[in-house]
Amino acid sequence: MAILEEDNAARDRLLAQLAGKGLGIAEIVAAFPDGIPGRARVEVLLALSFEARYRDPVAMLFLATAAQAAALNLSKEPEHRARYTPEEIADLQARALGEVANANRVCEETALAENALVQAARYRCAGTGDPLLLARLLDIEASLRTDQRRLEEADALLDHVHEIYLAAGETHLAGRALVSQGIGRHYDGRLGEAVGVLRRGLSLLDPHRDAQLLATGQKALLDAMAANGEFRGANRLLLESGLRQAFAAEPLNLIKLRWLEGRIFAGLGKLKRAEKALAEVEEGFLREGLKYEAALASLERAGVLLRMGRAAEVEAAAQEALETFQAMQVGREALRAVRFLQEACRQNAATSGLVRRVVDFLQRLQTKPYLRFEAAL
Repeated sequence: MAILEEDNAARDRLLAQLAGKGLGIAEIVAAFPDGIPGRARVEVLLALSFEARYRDPVAMLFLATAAQAAALNLSKEPEHRARYTPEEIADLQARALGEVANANRVCEETALAENALVQAARYRCAGTGDPLLLARLLDIEASLRTDQRRLEEADALLDHVHEIYLAAGETHLAGRALVSQGIGRHYDGRLGEAVGVLRRGLSLLDPHRDAQLLATGQKALLDAMAANGEFRGANRLLLESGLRQAFAAEPLNLIKLRWLEGRIFAGLGKLKRAEKALAEVEEGFLREGLKYEAALASLERAGVLLRMGRAAEVEAAAQEALETFQAMQVGREALRAVRFLQEACRQNAATSGLVRRVVDFLQRLQTKPYLRFEAAL
């Protein structure tokens, strides 16, 4: 216990020294004192990797890989073998490999993430049996399964993660699992369930422990509420959330927040404000080089224009979106949906409901590429 307390104190001191300095990777590595205990070194690198997950995926992966190397070194040096049990070393190696897997997932290196998770599981089996370590590895696996669109598997894994964290009294981490589960259920089209799960998850989060997670969870709840037609509640929550301040340094998230605001305005019948917001969103996505998202925003704006009686502009928007998707060589079903909308415009049969259906389908197609568009008015 004395060794653990000593390691934790060394970890906290170094993290405090590095906090808020904006150091590069080389400067961070150079700042490590020679005498820092091995476990503290691993945990500081893991903490720094986790902090980089939203802003710098490359740094996240580098730091996680450095933590893995430091953890593997613990079993090689006599001084570390004398300080830690083989089971403690195995736990640290499993933790580091899990974060390497997560960083590879964020960097879209799926095969490398899978391989690191397999290795992490082997080390965990040789470790202390810490349930929190198991929960973290399952959490990372669930994120990977979500990215792979294996949503049912991810949902089941997150049930287990939530249960483990609650049993251990880790309510914040249990809340994080529910936020992830709610996002997955939204992807799966289970909108009412998503709203309920996200509300429960947010109620468990400690805002001082991870402000970025809180902002991400609030944005996910707003998205689910708007998709579920809860526009008044979503508008009220958006005004109270402080998300514009939370995302002030993140231009892409601000564009997505403005998109959400446009959808809420449209749902509340504030069509001029909705049209203005969605036009800004389209321009913003084009600035960021996100042509698919810009085309979706353009189609969403077309639905608002239709409700405003400006039907002549809708066919042009559908044609432009079709040309964009053709140039990007998107899948057959996406093209089929936009062609169907374009033809409906030509026949003066397009409705705002049809536009909404096409936009929702194109968004869901990004997470469920096997979907088929139902061509019916």
